[in-house]
This record gives sequence, C-alpha cells and structure tokens, in this order.
Amino acid sequence: MAESPHWRPLYAHQADRLLSTNGSTLPVIRAFLASLRGQLNLGQLQLDEAVFELDRAAILYRELYITPLDKANAYWALARALARRGDSARAQSLASEAMTIYITIGESTIGVRNTINRWRRRLPVDNRPTTNPNQ
Repeated sequence: MAESPHWRPLYAHQADRLLSTNGSTLPVIRAFLASLRGQLNLGQLQLDEAVFELDRAAILYRELYITPLDKANAYWALARALARRGDSARAQSLASEAMTIYITIGESTIGVRNTINRWRRRLPVDNRPTTNPNQ
C-alpha cells in the first residue's frame, strides 16, 4: 500500500477524530482504527509506528469476535511491517495466521493468498518461525 504523503495526515486525523468520540470505547472501533493507522504508517514506511499500531490491533482482534477479513488484513499488514524491520520469524508466523483466516473465508481471497505465498518465499529461510506466534 503506497499512499501518497499528503493523504496520511487526512486519514490519521480522521482516525484520531473517531477515537475521540464516545464510540471509541468500543474495542471493535479501536481495533479497526489501530489497523487503519498501522496500514497507513506501513505505506509511509514508518515501520516503528506501523508495528506499534498493528500490534495493538492484533491484540484487540485476538480478544474480539470480529469479521475474519479485518483480522486477517491486520495480521497480514503487521507481517509485512515486521519483515521490513527484520523480524522475519514473527512476520512469517503472522502471515501464516492471516493465510489460515483467508483460506476459511474462501475463494474471494485467492488473490491475497497468492500474494502471501509469493511474499513468504522471498523471506529468509533461516528465520522461519520456531515459536508460538502469540508469544
């Protein structure tokens, strides 16, 4: 996701505005907005910020019954951010979690599943996950 720099402040401002409303106490809204901000940060290659926001979204998504597509998208974005920061093992693990969710969604996700498979083949082999991804 390569957003142009002038879009990021607008989206970030909208997300912050939504967080400041009464509805922001709903965990599902917090998770969605954290995922949105994280994906925007990833598009801007602001990797530390992206990982922070996407980690927060992933934690919330694990605790919530939420649409599988939102959860898979957050995990996939976090995997990409972590890989860019050099954490290939955790990135690979999250990509596997996202892939599992995308498979359960069905044929409509075949494109993103193919993208994940290509992406995973490019990651260093010696950094494949060896631990539980929830640790």
